[in-house]
Amino acid sequence: MEASTHTVQRSLKSRTSSELLALITACLFLVIGEADSFHLIGDFGGNVTFRCTTIERKPIKFFYLQRDMATPEFVNGFYINKSIQWQPWKNTEVYNNKAIVHMYNLNMSHSGNYECVICYTDSDDVHKEKIRLNVTAKYSTPTVSVSYDDKHHSCYVTCSVHGGYPAKEIKWDVPGNNGQMWNVVNNSDKSDPDTKLVNISSTAFFNSSYGGFEFVRCSVGSDTSSTTACIRNKPAGPSTPEMLLPICVVAIVVVALVLILGIILWRRSIRQPRQEQIEIQGTEQQEPLNSGQL
Repeated sequence: MEASTHTVQRSLKSRTSSELLALITACLFLVIGEADSFHLIGDFGGNVTFRCTTIERKPIKFFYLQRDMATPEFVNGFYINKSIQWQPWKNTEVYNNKAIVHMYNLNMSHSGNYECVICYTDSDDVHKEKIRLNVTAKYSTPTVSVSYDDKHHSCYVTCSVHGGYPAKEIKWDVPGNNGQMWNVVNNSDKSDPDTKLVNISSTAFFNSSYGGFEFVRCSVGSDTSSTTACIRNKPAGPSTPEMLLPICVVAIVVVALVLILGIILWRRSIRQPRQEQIEIQGTEQQEPLNSGQL
């Protein structure tokens, strides 16, 4: 037992530090290569870099990055002594014959699982490593629009965002949060068939019969809309035509009465002088007769 122990110790001592370092690095590579521990996130229209794990100071015989599907799809790569027979993706390039691939002009279709495949010159062993790529797109700042219904003392507030990915939920921020006085009546999201970018909208109903709602906001992720309000409008008075009609009727009646009264007074004023003149003439005619009789 002691002899075997001494043998193991001597064999370990005989290994140089460089050999141990290479062994540890290789083990780490194999562990990492087997685990799906790499996760890349890229922005729509932007770029990412796939940096596949390699063992330092070991020349690479061949390397390629492929789309990890039922039927793998070649993305880009190289053979050290011959040309690649597959066509690389046009939006990719290999960096200086290293296990590094740059991918440009990202879109939603580039999201998915990828696999690095590496073989070194000193062995025919093939090392594989999985990398997950998620492409996202930032939504526009949420905007709100308000439609008032004065008849029912309520309003509809619509919050909308566009051009984002993946689909997200619109959240409402209502001070007081009285769920009996407001509720979400519609949620919708539509995806562009070409870009896969998503447009989202949400409409909430607010009952302002007992007052109103101020500082209503909505948000998507960390982006928040400006505030808006749904406040009950004061009862509207009669419109201008409705107000003018009774005024005009009253004015016409008053003018008619004034005219009638004016005509009556005018006619009376004409009749009275004539009647007095007739009475005077009658008196003058009677006086000579009375004197004759005497």
